[in-house]
Amino acid sequence: MKKFIAALTLGAILATNTTQVEAFNLFDLFSKEKATPETQITVNTTLNEELISTNLNIGDVINETTLTNLGEPISIMNAPSCHFEGNDTIYNYSDYTLYTYKEGNDNKLYLIELSTPNIKTQKGAQVGMNVDEIINMYGEGTMYGALISYEIDGVTIDFTLDPETNIVTLIEVL
Repeated sequence: MKKFIAALTLGAILATNTTQVEAFNLFDLFSKEKATPETQITVNTTLNEELISTNLNIGDVINETTLTNLGEPISIMNAPSCHFEGNDTIYNYSDYTLYTYKEGNDNKLYLIELSTPNIKTQKGAQVGMNVDEIINMYGEGTMYGALISYEIDGVTIDFTLDPETNIVTLIEVL
């Protein structure tokens, strides 16, 4: 109730203010929903005949619930980390691979590789698209040889291209 009264008071102040202010929606003050990050990857799996959508974001803690929802990986590897101290845990699935590092007791997600057209980015990009389709979705980007890279809200999305066809062969979110 205090939030509601505060919002009404703020609305009254803004409505009577003679300077130009940016409009706002009172509903937004109470909404718990946040915009879906452009770098979020959503994986749909079927578990006990129920469709489960799992949202993956760089920096997420990959816990037992997340792993259960993603289904059985093809393989799980532990390897010395190239990016962090200690070992990485790498979860390889048929359409994607997740790379995590240990922070305290948590496994934190730092890289998602999409290797088939079955998983798309939030904007709809997928393996098998040509570079022009990616540029139409994301803009010019930065080219590094056969790779086009985008930085979005502190997260990088890299599209690896076949150098002969300019078709996306791998998408990395890191």
